[in-house]
Amino acid sequence: MKGYEARGMYPFELWITIASWALGVGILTLPRLLAHSCETSDGWISLVIGGTLAAFFSWISLTLTLRFPGATFYEYTSRIVTKPVACVLTLLMAVHFLTFPAYVTRVLSDISRLYLLYRTPMEVLTLAFILILAYAASGSRAGLIRLNVLFLPIVLFILVAALGLNGKDVETDNLLPAFVTPSGRIWEGVQTGAFSFISSDILLFYGTLLERKKGAARAVWIGMAIITILYILIYIVSVGVFSREATEQIMYPTIEMAKKVEFPGVLFERFELIFLTTWIMTIFNTCVMALDISVWSVRMIFPKWNKTLTTVSLSTLVYIATAIPANTPERDAFGQWIGYDGLVLAILLPTLLLVIAMLRRIPHQT
Repeated sequence: MKGYEARGMYPFELWITIASWALGVGILTLPRLLAHSCETSDGWISLVIGGTLAAFFSWISLTLTLRFPGATFYEYTSRIVTKPVACVLTLLMAVHFLTFPAYVTRVLSDISRLYLLYRTPMEVLTLAFILILAYAASGSRAGLIRLNVLFLPIVLFILVAALGLNGKDVETDNLLPAFVTPSGRIWEGVQTGAFSFISSDILLFYGTLLERKKGAARAVWIGMAIITILYILIYIVSVGVFSREATEQIMYPTIEMAKKVEFPGVLFERFELIFLTTWIMTIFNTCVMALDISVWSVRMIFPKWNKTLTTVSLSTLVYIATAIPANTPERDAFGQWIGYDGLVLAILLPTLLLVIAMLRRIPHQT
C-alpha cells in the first residue's frame, strides 16, 4: 500500500474517479428534471452542452493543480491568494464536501425505505451507511481509488444492461418531434444537468495526486464523455419508454425502468434489486470521496489532528445534517442549495484562482 501511495495516481485512475464521482443521485432524478425543462427528447441537447462545459471547467481545475505538483489545495491556494484567504477557502471546501454525503445519504435512506427495506427506520439506515463511510474514509486514500477502479465496471455493466433490456419498449413516437424546445428552456436544462455533471471540485484535491501530467487532460475528457453519453442514453430511453409527460411525473424514472425488466424463474426475478445494489455501490464511492476530502481539508488547517478522530467527528455532523430536511421537498431544496454552492466552488473558484496565478506569474513548482 505504501508503494501504491508513493507512485501517485495514474491518468486512467483519474478518469475512473471522475466518472465514479459524477454517477450519483443524478442517475435516478436527472430524467425527471430534464423532462420538466425540455420538450420530447430534446434534453439530450442540454446534456451535450452541460457535459462539454463540465469537461472544460474540470480541465481548468486540473490545469490549476498541475501548476503546483505535489502541493495540497491549501498550499497552492496560499501561494495565490495569501494564507488567511486560503484558510477560509479550505474550510469552505470542507463544509461543501461535508454537506454532499449528508444529502446523498438522506436520498439513499428514502429510496431504500421505498424499494428495499420498507419497515426499517430511516435513522437506522442512515447510521449504518455513515458508519461504513467513516470506516472507509479513515483508511488509505489509495484504497478509495482502488474501490473506484473495482466498482465502476460493474456499475456501468448493470446500467448498460438495464438500458439494453428496456430497448424493446422504446416508442419512437415519444421521442418525436425533435428540436422543438426553445433555447431558453434548453439552457434551463443545462443548468439542471450541471448539478449532476460537476466534477471539477474533486480535481482541486485529487488532481494533486497525479503521478505525471501526460495524459491527464485526456483522462478528464474521457471521464466526462463517459458520463455524458450514459446520461443521454438514460434520458432517451426513459422518455422513449414512459413518454416525456410520464417521465416528468415519476420520482425515479431509472428505477422504474429497472422494475420493468423481469427474469421469470431466475433467482433474481426483480432486476431493480440488482440495479439498486449497484447504485448503492456508486453512492458509496461518491460519499466516501466527499468525506475523505472534507477530512483532508480540515487536516490541512489543523495538521496535528488525528485522522480517525476527525473522521468520526465529521461523520457525526453528517448524521445530524441528514435529519434536517423534514420531508421530500425540503430534502430536494437542500440538494439544490448544495448544487448552487458547488457551482460557485467548482466553477468560479478554480477559474479565478487560475486567472490570478497567471496574472501574478506565479512560477511552477518543481
